Amino acid sequence: MALVVAAGAAGSQTVATPVTELAVSAPVLAEPAPQPSPDFSSTATTPLDYRRDAAEHLYRTYPTRIYKGRLPPLIASVAVFEVHIDSLGEFVTSRWVRAPWHRPDIMADIERIAKQAAPYPAPIHMPGVVYTDVWLYDQSGLFQLATLTEGQRGK
Repeated sequence: MALVVAAGAAGSQTVATPVTELAVSAPVLAEPAPQPSPDFSSTATTPLDYRRDAAEHLYRTYPTRIYKGRLPPLIASVAVFEVHIDSLGEFVTSRWVRAPWHRPDIMADIERIAKQAAPYPAPIHMPGVVYTDVWLYDQSGLFQLATLTEGQRGK
């Protein structure tokens, strides 16, 4: 048990207060708060075209989470995730097309990243958009999106 010592005004008493130690959980991948990207709109006219704008937005918003270079031959997860964005670029909802059920931590990470990255580029030529991308996670928790992947290394 640790003690916290608090001292009052000059000449007053010092009081030692017992503090119980907190249990420490497994380390969590430290991540800075997402940085908002400059306001911009998407001129995409199809969900497939919009997917590139959304992927570039996610890469700008989470630069420290992107795996640089070609992914290793064995990766932790391949997930297919669908996101619905409204006409202003706000996140509406999402849906798993192929969920990595064996890695619920990755599922939670993708959901959180997708929500917190809003606002996305406003799809000015569409009344909102539903797009799908493939998320490729390595063992360290870094990812690439299939839209912008640099590929995979050979064995």
